[in-house]
Amino acid sequence: MGPQLEAHYRFHDVGLTLSADQPWLLDAAESVLSPMARTTSPEGERRAKVTVSARSIEPYIPEDLHDRIEIRFRHFSTTCYTADGDLWLMDDGVVVRMPRDSGECTAWVRESAHTNPSGYVGALIVTVIELFRHLGLYQLHAGCVSKDDRCVLFCGGQQHGKSTATIAMARSGWHCVTDDLLYLRDQMDGTVGGQGWREDFNVGQATQAAFELSQHVGSLRHDGRHTMDPSIFSFADDSVPVRPTHLVFTRIAHTDRSVLEPVARADALSRMIQYSPMVLVAGRRAGEHLDLLRRVVLQCQCFDLHAGRDVLEGHLPSMLQPIFQAP
Repeated sequence: MGPQLEAHYRFHDVGLTLSADQPWLLDAAESVLSPMARTTSPEGERRAKVTVSARSIEPYIPEDLHDRIEIRFRHFSTTCYTADGDLWLMDDGVVVRMPRDSGECTAWVRESAHTNPSGYVGALIVTVIELFRHLGLYQLHAGCVSKDDRCVLFCGGQQHGKSTATIAMARSGWHCVTDDLLYLRDQMDGTVGGQGWREDFNVGQATQAAFELSQHVGSLRHDGRHTMDPSIFSFADDSVPVRPTHLVFTRIAHTDRSVLEPVARADALSRMIQYSPMVLVAGRRAGEHLDLLRRVVLQCQCFDLHAGRDVLEGHLPSMLQPIFQAP
């Protein structure tokens, strides 16, 4: 590898350094790392590092790797393999090697990615998720709002209504934490806390119209939704993690009235696993990850929300009010 350029980032008390041998590799990474604070030097009590090169033609891959390799999961277009505890992430024109129990990894990117960096960006997303997990931060696909001593997680897959639920609560005086991605972590008092990964919200046409957000939206996404600057809402103080107290699994019902019903904790845990990337990848803190999700479920009251059109009419806060009064 040639001379290295470096960019340093911080997410609360976790630091990340990206070291690259070409400037465009740093520029392309901004779309992934922009929710983190940019710093001038390595910061954070716990740190990770990604070293990426576009000058090497191919990474060194052991000759017998294919005899030992096992496909573990796919995250969009990025495939994750394991071999002897190491992770190998592969996408269009990129290979990432993440050694067992290490907070550092190495990536090789083809020069052709300069004009189409989607494979590099996709693999980098998975790399950051896994490096954070090594440092004790576990990603969950969830919207999150807080108010006083209550904190609600809206958990679900893409276009399951997480952003709509988050916006509906924010309009009624709740504080936003995130609309899509939350990092869970252990707290000193034995509880589980969460810190939001703050990007632009993604909102569909129905949500824009219902909450009169059209003047705040930006670019059109590939899935038909628009990005939206969430600064019009009040955000929770992110200097300390929020403590989840209620877990609500959202899905769009296409009915006039919503249905809210309790969920058994065993069922809630199985669903949490679906929405937590890499939770079952063995050898990379999988046990700690699974236990953290179990503790979140035990810490929360758990519900199913079949979200009808009344959510778009602003009735979600009153609909959830009874669960906050339950013991």
